[in-house]
Amino acid sequence: MDFGKNYLESVLFEFHRYKSMGDKTFAQLSESDFLWQYQEEDNSISQIVKHIVGN
Repeated sequence: MDFGKNYLESVLFEFHRYKSMGDKTFAQLSESDFLWQYQEEDNSISQIVKHIVGN
C-alpha cells in the first residue's frame, strides 16, 4: 500500500470516529441544552457548532 492511500484511509477513519463521538454527544442533549448560555455574552453549543460549520 502506498503512503497516499494509507494516509487517506487513516484520515477517513479518524473523521468517522470523531463524527460518531459528536453524534453520540449531541444525542444526549435536549434542545434547551443546545441553546443554554452560561452568561448572556457567552456562546451556546448551537452557536459554536454554527461557527464551526462555516456560517
